[in-house]
Amino acid sequence: DPVGIGILVQASAFIDIRDSRITDSGDQLILFNNSQDSTATRINVGVLDAYPTKMGSDGLSAYASTRITIQDSEIRGGEHPTGCGIIVDGSTLFTGQGHIFRRNVVEQYVNCGLGIAGGANGLFEDNFVGIIYPGSTVIGIYIWDHYADPPEPHQACNGNTIRRNVVPIASPFWDAGDCTNTTIIGNSWQ
Repeated sequence: DPVGIGILVQASAFIDIRDSRITDSGDQLILFNNSQDSTATRINVGVLDAYPTKMGSDGLSAYASTRITIQDSEIRGGEHPTGCGIIVDGSTLFTGQGHIFRRNVVEQYVNCGLGIAGGANGLFEDNFVGIIYPGSTVIGIYIWDHYADPPEPHQACNGNTIRRNVVPIASPFWDAGDCTNTTIIGNSWQ
């Protein structure tokens, strides 16, 4: 199904997905949607390039969720014009808190490897983002308050830590400058 989701964790808590392999769902491979306190460990996902014009195909996504941990996983993408290998997305003043994305390998994404599109008090550490499609304008890791809610636009993106990540590509990192109290330390941008 070219518009499917491999694993959907919908409005749930304390879900633990381990030692899984997903080869192609056509869209998002694992989506935590409006969920909390859940983990994806040792996940091997990809390749998404069976549908190269499909929009919005993220590998592992924490959307409007709280305290999601994605660790020790390998995420390989495809030629999608949008989407990230791993992304925290859809954060508001009430969701997107305390995510941990660590020790993951993200490869072959056209748009971004690791996207921090909001959220607060997240830890993004010891990840590797590389092997990007030639000619793409990919960003290895970005942080951006994508869902700013006026009149207090920056409360949804606050206090995140980005450390010890290795991103040996031409455009390794982008900071939109609209998230507050971000700690960026010990990364290798090449």
